Parts: sequence; C-alpha cells; structure tokens
Amino acid sequence: MACPLNRFNLYMVRYYLNVKDPSFDFSKAWQYPAEAVDAYTPDFNISDFTLLCQQHDAKYVLLYESSQRPYFNTNLTAQTIYSNLKEVGGFTLEGVFGLEPNRVFVFSVLAVT
Repeated sequence: MACPLNRFNLYMVRYYLNVKDPSFDFSKAWQYPAEAVDAYTPDFNISDFTLLCQQHDAKYVLLYESSQRPYFNTNLTAQTIYSNLKEVGGFTLEGVFGLEPNRVFVFSVLAVT
C-alpha cells in the first residue's frame, strides 16, 4: 500500500486494511514521495510511482484531497494525480471517504503497465 503516512492517522489506515484484508502485513505500507508532502515539494512522477508499486507489490493506494488546493509548493491537486492514475491504467478507484473538499480516495492496484 502506498500513501503519505504523515497525512493519515496510522490507526485509521491499519483499521481499513484489517477490514479489507486481515492478513495484510502493515509493515508493507510505504510512503510516496518518501519525504513529508506538507513540508517538502513533492516530485510526483507517475512512471516512478507505477514502478515502485510493482516493486513493492502494492495492493492499495490512498490519496488525500487537500481542500482542492495544490499540494505544497506544486501545481498538483488530487484531481491531477487521480487523472494520472486513470491514464496510466492498472489503478481502480475502490472507495471514497469523507466529504469534498477533504476526501480520501482508495485505489486498488491491479496490473500496472
């Protein structure tokens, strides 16, 4: 699973994953980008991201919506990243939590190409 762990309550993520797959090993959760996305300019590269998903055998991707504002020091929004995930293929929107403009999008990782 890939998500910006510094932006989520870890207990919430563990609960969600336990409900979806009780055998999931939470130590396999990882953060992309590697640094805190609210303190450093994120370098979102969809090619790198899909490769990392393959390497980590990711099953889920969590994307948080930042009140319709661009992420820290970029022109990226949740909508642009959502579009990138749809365009590259292999990611399916499985669920949405919260209310706009503060939602969490959960994607299943199928076969990233």
